Amino acid sequence: MKKFALLLLLVSLTRIGVAYADTTNPDSGDYLFNTQQAAANLNQVLALLVGPKGDPGAAGVAGKDGLIGLNGVDGLPGAPGAAGVDGKDGVDGKDGISIASAQFTGPQGPCTSGGTKFTDATGTVTYACNGANGLPGANGLPGADGADGTSGSGGGGGGGFTYAQGEMTAGACDKFIVMKPVRTFTLHGFGFKEFKFGDRTAPTKIDTSTGTSVTMYGDIESGCNSLYLTLEFFTKSAYMADADNGIPAAPYTSSDHIVCRARNTIGSYAKAPTTNAITLSGGTVGNPASGDFACSNDAGGALALIDLDTNDYTNRLGLSIGQ
Repeated sequence: MKKFALLLLLVSLTRIGVAYADTTNPDSGDYLFNTQQAAANLNQVLALLVGPKGDPGAAGVAGKDGLIGLNGVDGLPGAPGAAGVDGKDGVDGKDGISIASAQFTGPQGPCTSGGTKFTDATGTVTYACNGANGLPGANGLPGADGADGTSGSGGGGGGGFTYAQGEMTAGACDKFIVMKPVRTFTLHGFGFKEFKFGDRTAPTKIDTSTGTSVTMYGDIESGCNSLYLTLEFFTKSAYMADADNGIPAAPYTSSDHIVCRARNTIGSYAKAPTTNAITLSGGTVGNPASGDFACSNDAGGALALIDLDTNDYTNRLGLSIGQ
């Protein structure tokens, strides 16, 4: 703006000077703005308007900082470094302390029923005690059958539970029959698992009452094949019901007469390979229809032979062979 004002002042002064120099030209006007001015004169005026080069201006005020740029994208991971050097071996540990042990019975230290005593190298003593005795266990399975008893001179007698052989009455199909019961443990106690029947053929056994050679098992005479075996018992007691253990009351009374008749004839049962004896099953507890005997009490109630507890009868039984 200042430069423009200076230019105007210069033009004004120049105009006055030219006017004095051009007084002989009545048509002379404004050398800058009159369109009728001669070209030669105009160039002379323009030459007067160009001044010398000015000094550089002062430096401008510094501009404000620009906005902060956005973060750049992360670079890719670098390659794995080389493996480190193995560390040095550690120092060996100290030797352990050995412990001596000794078993003992009876009370010692804190133990009351024996145990093991431990003593280390420093003399420190510790104990591992046996546990206290447990409660009595359940009854074991029945043992092996005992030896057969000896027969009397009459029919069917004998010593001991297993019973011995005896002679049948005259006219029977076989005068000498061997009978051996086998017991087993049940819920109510011991019952008859089965009965074995045979004759006195080999193998032999000495009858101590007569000195004769007899057998526990052997062939029953073929004349008996179409007949039936029957057992009879008299009771002296009857076991009680035990609902907690699933035991029903005995299917007989304490003074009962129980008759068990074979379901099939003697000849219907298979003979053992070596002894030729036949075996009749006592059935299943609580199932009167099971087993090889059909049993009933005085009142006509049915039961299985194994339902009879061997502690409840009088240790006497009868054996008969017939239709």
